[in-house]
Amino acid sequence: MCLDIDNGPDWTVTDDNRGVYEPDGLAAIEGALTDRAVLSVWSATRAPDFVQRLISKFAEVKTLEIPMLPGRRGDPDVVILASRA
Repeated sequence: MCLDIDNGPDWTVTDDNRGVYEPDGLAAIEGALTDRAVLSVWSATRAPDFVQRLISKFAEVKTLEIPMLPGRRGDPDVVILASRA
């Protein structure tokens, strides 16, 4: 399941989107995943608090930094992967 809502867990444009990244939202997502599924979450910035919430629910969590294009400034985007196994 790929989750790409707003700008990520720590930088939402509207408060309505924030709930997806909170414990109740994560519980709903976890319930929708099969045992072998992988959740991927795109974020415009690193999201260490969100990663910790995922670690409390999933067996394996990885954060992949997406390299910046030459000439671009700012933090790299990240993709966070979470799975039960």
